[in-house]
Amino acid sequence: MKSHRAQRLLLAQTNNLPGQRLRAASLRASAVLLSSLFALTACGGGANNSAQSADSAASTPIGSTPTTTARATTTTTVPVTTSSLIPVSTTAAPTTSTTTVSGVTTTTAPAVTTTVPAITTTTLAPTTTSVPAITTTTVRGTTTTTVLAVTTTSTAATTTTATVTTTTQRTGTTPQDASAALFAAQTCDTCHSANGLGTLVGPALTRQATIAELTTIIETRMPPADPTRCVGVCASDLASYIAASFTGKGSSVLVTDPLAGFATGTTQIDTVCARMAAANASNQVRTAFCGTARPTITSLTDLQSSLGIRFTNPTLVGRGNNGQGGNPGFALTGHSTSLVSRFVSAINPRAIIFTPPNARNPVPGFVTMGFTRGDQFAEITVSDRTTRALSYFLAAFTQACTATNSCTQGDLLSPAIERNWTSFTLYDESDLKNTILDCLQCHQTGGPGTQKILRMQELPNPWTHWFRDNRPGGIALFNDFRAAHGTTEDYAGIPAALLNSGDPARLEDVVRGNGFGNQPNLFNSPRIEAEVQASSAGQPANNNVPGTSATWNGIYQVSRAGNAIAVPYHDVKITDSAKLTAMTQAYAAFRAGNLAASDLPNIRQVALDSRAFEMGFAVDPTLDGRGVIVEACTQCHNSRLDQTISRSRFNVDLARMSDLAGGVLAGALRDQEMGTAIRRLNLALEDVKKMPPVRFFRSLTPSDITKAKQYLCTQVTTTIPECVP
Repeated sequence: MKSHRAQRLLLAQTNNLPGQRLRAASLRASAVLLSSLFALTACGGGANNSAQSADSAASTPIGSTPTTTARATTTTTVPVTTSSLIPVSTTAAPTTSTTTVSGVTTTTAPAVTTTVPAITTTTLAPTTTSVPAITTTTVRGTTTTTVLAVTTTSTAATTTTATVTTTTQRTGTTPQDASAALFAAQTCDTCHSANGLGTLVGPALTRQATIAELTTIIETRMPPADPTRCVGVCASDLASYIAASFTGKGSSVLVTDPLAGFATGTTQIDTVCARMAAANASNQVRTAFCGTARPTITSLTDLQSSLGIRFTNPTLVGRGNNGQGGNPGFALTGHSTSLVSRFVSAINPRAIIFTPPNARNPVPGFVTMGFTRGDQFAEITVSDRTTRALSYFLAAFTQACTATNSCTQGDLLSPAIERNWTSFTLYDESDLKNTILDCLQCHQTGGPGTQKILRMQELPNPWTHWFRDNRPGGIALFNDFRAAHGTTEDYAGIPAALLNSGDPARLEDVVRGNGFGNQPNLFNSPRIEAEVQASSAGQPANNNVPGTSATWNGIYQVSRAGNAIAVPYHDVKITDSAKLTAMTQAYAAFRAGNLAASDLPNIRQVALDSRAFEMGFAVDPTLDGRGVIVEACTQCHNSRLDQTISRSRFNVDLARMSDLAGGVLAGALRDQEMGTAIRRLNLALEDVKKMPPVRFFRSLTPSDITKAKQYLCTQVTTTIPECVP
């Protein structure tokens, strides 16, 4: 749910709210997003363009001092007795030449001379003195010569002559145009967008950084597929362009932590315990954290131990032994529609560890924990031992690198994230309900007073997207995981020897046995997998040709219309094969000690971008403005959820926008709220107020945002600034 703290420099400089510095490594909404200033993804394809642009080697780089030459001369102007206007004179050679290097086109033209009219007014005829000034400026191959002549005479009469002549010899594009072209030619805009505000796979370039820092990042890491492509002058020119065009151009107070300002540590845990005491709750979280001897939590295994779901027998292998011999049950998934959905894949799976089921019978007091590397938190669900009601918690932690905003991908995406925690905090669902980390918009979709549920959309066998060692899809996912992680690396507190024993059937037993077998908008795994395999040879192991499924399309339409949360992707794999290969090789090199933690790319960025809208990461590109609002926003902004919190002031049903007091907004107040929504659509990707929250939900393209804005502007009844052309 949160992106990493190494990118939280701006927030650290502008805000000192308690707890912000403790979560910046993972609680960022852009993103952000996750490696350094740039997301280390497989963006930036194309031909090798390490050669410098044609004019860069012999020109003045952007940001340096231009060359200027000036000289003065004296002339005598013969007085005249009339006023005259001399027409504009322009002389230019008719031919030009064009050269393209590194994807940047340079046009060279002969000198062009333009003379503005010279206006001379004379009354009498005394002596006249003229002092012309000639100035020549050269920047990146473009030479501009300006002649300014001013003639005055001070006696009984005055003659004034003003002539401005400008000569430009173009041997290249203008500095800004040339650098913008270089930015595009190096495909930087693919990941970071032409406006520098980021995309699905790359963060905004607005973070404060020096040109030297930017140059180093470009020369050593960008683009991830070919870090040597832009070096030397190419890198320094790009860095200067980014610094001049994007750095510091984001929100003046860019809050990226959804829990910014929340209490932390013992104070926050005391608050949670007080709430449970008031409710007379009887669950494992209260037992573990609200007694006289509160545990010290410095690792994921410490947390699992406190919840009663720690692995105690690491040699009890085999799927039939899942949840046996004192071990908890567990399952791994390569795709998720949870809060961490965007960053779950076969090489960075989501692990669910849970109290072993009792066949398909209720287990009062059961515990489940969800964990995915890269996010400094774990999600906890507990059942009350008496009432069997569910409660949700977020366990947030920090690492040593958090305090210095220096967490690398190696810190966040390896076993390092699972140990040596420096702080621990517990939040409950009431803390989270008005944040983008809200549990209940998925687990209590009917709103306050309705049943809370466990979610497992791919509930029936063969459990699409879940690892299992005897199902074609599960085997394909295991193979991808092992290619990156090998056979000796523990994951999410699960001993390496046991990982092949993961079993979604055991999780299905927990879900069904505790009364949650009736899943909303169920993903029919057997039928969908069969239809996908029939439509695309090679599935599920080879997903280069995406499959199709009429059954899946039916449940997708329900979600698209805003009547259900996002549905899982129809194919078993969500990965782009080229990205997966690159990230697998990088992680294997990191494990072998051949790649530093600081150089590990963001291995979570492996999704097949062309199908992002089918994975719940984007909206259907064919939708109109109203459709965009409905698909992107209904999950959190509907009339079923709590209408007393500020989130409910915006509602996709524009006639039912809450005034938080039992009524609805109308007239100017309603229109102003739609204006707020429009502004939030346009915030930087990593801004916690960005709507929809890119970090956890769907992201919108510029076209989507334009359509959404146009739709909202047709619905206002008063004039609001956001809708004024």
